[in-house]
Amino acid sequence: MRRLVSIAERTFGMTWSRVSRSTFVRGLAILTSASLLQNLITFASAPIVARLFDPADFGIAGLVQALGAVPELMATGLFYIAVGISRSRSEAINVLFLSLTLIPLCAALALLAALYLQFNPGLLPGSLIGVAPYLWTIPAFIIVVNVLSVTRLWETRHGNFRPQLINRLIEGGGIALSQITFGLIGAGPYGLIVGRWLGTAAAALHGMQQVMRQIGRQGLRAISFRRMRLMAVRHWRFPAYQLPAAIFGQLSQQLLPVMLGMFYALDAVGFYWFANRLLERPAIIWGSNVARVYYQHAADQRKHGQPVSKLYWRSTATLALTSLVPFGCIILFGPPLFALIFGAEWEQAGHYARWIALASFAYLIGFPARTATALFNIQASYAIIETVRAVLGALVVIVIARQGGEATLAIAVAASMQGVMMLTFVGYVGARLRQFDRHREAGG
Repeated sequence: MRRLVSIAERTFGMTWSRVSRSTFVRGLAILTSASLLQNLITFASAPIVARLFDPADFGIAGLVQALGAVPELMATGLFYIAVGISRSRSEAINVLFLSLTLIPLCAALALLAALYLQFNPGLLPGSLIGVAPYLWTIPAFIIVVNVLSVTRLWETRHGNFRPQLINRLIEGGGIALSQITFGLIGAGPYGLIVGRWLGTAAAALHGMQQVMRQIGRQGLRAISFRRMRLMAVRHWRFPAYQLPAAIFGQLSQQLLPVMLGMFYALDAVGFYWFANRLLERPAIIWGSNVARVYYQHAADQRKHGQPVSKLYWRSTATLALTSLVPFGCIILFGPPLFALIFGAEWEQAGHYARWIALASFAYLIGFPARTATALFNIQASYAIIETVRAVLGALVVIVIARQGGEATLAIAVAASMQGVMMLTFVGYVGARLRQFDRHREAGG
């Protein structure tokens, strides 16, 4: 046992007593507990939800989510990420409210576009025409999703992890309960869409209450349009570089269901979205938890001139080691597992899940890399890699569909290619952070 402890100490660079006191480990443990409970709710409700809605219902709900992903990202300009590098509490508060001010403006523009397409559905190609009546819900998602993201990052930057456990339970439980209730009354696609919105809105409201309590009246007095304008100028790199990169990152994920909707039936979109929903959510939740804790500690280490590459690789390795077995099981046994758990009609979703698991594994590992780009001013590289991933992913689906290939083949090729590119980017960011450490050690 002592030998094992000694090996562990050398591997992770800390003693067991330091691990127990480590704020990194403590924060990660709290968020991990929240993630496990939220995922348990999602997986426990999935067999019920799968039997209450048709694959086509999932297809419509998935396309609405895919079409709304980019407007949701654009709503804040990603200014709120600058909370982590703000020089003072006053600056951080103004960055926060700069982001919150932009959200309703983007939602209003999205509502105009959604209503225009709803009254002119012929402008949408293929199966996307069937989504037109549901597009008006996208602005509602823009508001709640962004409020939730902004408040969670504020809590993370200030090391407030415990409220996030409750917040995630509210979100996961709210979505599951709402969707099951709507499914029982036969609400169709609206049951999935509105159910997801209600759960997200409840979590966003809870998060906003926590943030306002922390800021207090004195903090609110620090807010001014002049300071928000100054923050927008100072942190221009986030909308200039980080936002395009994030947009193309979303496109690389969301173009697949959109392309499936354009060239294949809604059932194909439904199978894909159902499988992706089960695999992507744990990846995003677990990955974002590690990334949030990494963000807090990497920002502190950067401010104090400490090495940053070891923390980066430790966070990346944690994600890889903890996710290898579950994703490996899906890759090996996806179709029979889906047929057994969700019903025979969902076996095709299991075939899709095999390839989605491969891409989700790479996406999960890339969370610290994407976070590091914002902290160490390498957003331009992130923008380039995500642009290439998005464009090539779309081209793959178009070419295979034009050649008469099946949806499974299109998903397999696109997912494999995007996974390889993401893993390459992880290595690139690690090399850049090592350069950053060497430059700091040399007194540069």
